[in-house]
Order: sequence, then structure tokens, then C-alpha cells
Amino acid sequence: MGEQRHRILVVSGRLLMAQGIVSLLENAPNIEQIEVIDNLYDALAYCRHSPPDAMVIDLPFGADYFVDRPVNIEGREIKTIVLLEDEESGQAHLYVHTPHRVANLQNLLWAIQLDGGAIAEEPADACTN
Repeated sequence: MGEQRHRILVVSGRLLMAQGIVSLLENAPNIEQIEVIDNLYDALAYCRHSPPDAMVIDLPFGADYFVDRPVNIEGREIKTIVLLEDEESGQAHLYVHTPHRVANLQNLLWAIQLDGGAIAEEPADACTN
């Protein structure tokens, strides 16, 4: 049996940020499809018809929404990875909701491929932000 292929939905209203995330992921192994939607409302509507394996949400400073748990569409939890800018310093943080582990930009691909089960080979910096 082959490894699982992942479908990723990138949610970002900032074109340069979205393109950067896509360029990080597009040639990675086990990534089957990457879609980009520019707002959370349309992304949630998209998920009802074609739920991805993971959502990467760019949450810039001053955004009018907050994501603190996995996105849940009709009872199906979607792994949710949130890129968040610190209000005071502007420093970027990355949070993974489900399986509730903090990740960082260097291990974004690991966070997407994480299946939520036992973690055999977690990167050394996987629990830092």
C-alpha cells in the first residue's frame, strides 16, 4: 500500500504569502493537490464540497477572525495549521490544531503529513515556535 497523498487548502488574502506557501509545498512528496482561497468564508464553503486533508490559514495581524481549534465541517475534523503574526513584534508563529502540537515554519511539511497517531520520527524542533 502506498503512502497517503495529501490535499491542501491554503487560505490567505495576501497573494505573496499564498504563493510562498504553495512554492514550499508544490514539489514535496505526498502532496497531491494544493488549492488557494483568499478568505475563510469561501474556504469553509469549499470544504463542504471538497474537504482537504489539511488547511493552512494565514492569519495576519488585524484579521477579523480567530482560529483556535481544528476546522470542523459537518462532523469531519480537518487538520488546521494557522500562521499567526505576533501583534507586538510581528514575528511569525505556526500552530497546528489536531493533533494539538506547536510547529514552526521549518517543519510545515511534517505538520501537514502528521497523521495524528503515534509520532515515531518527530523532528527535534517540532515543539518549538
